[in-house]
Amino acid sequence: FGSFIVTDFIGEIELTLEKCPEIETDGYCSQIGIYRGSGEINIHIPTNVKVAPLIEGSLTSIIIDKGFETGEKTLKLTAKSFIGKIVVE
Repeated sequence: FGSFIVTDFIGEIELTLEKCPEIETDGYCSQIGIYRGSGEINIHIPTNVKVAPLIEGSLTSIIIDKGFETGEKTLKLTAKSFIGKIVVE
């Protein structure tokens, strides 16, 4: 299970998930958490992974490419108190 957490972030960041582990926890193979910050985050994920976004208390524009609506594995994407744009491609 892979996990990446960003807190108190301002600016731009690029994240790449090269592969999702075979072992899943609570139905997710990996998770990305974005807490308190602002800016633009670009996330690159494998084609066999779908995204389950959870946005709370945020003014966030999230763009997920159509191909990531279905997949064998699920990436949990959480954004709390984040202002900005998140792009998953």
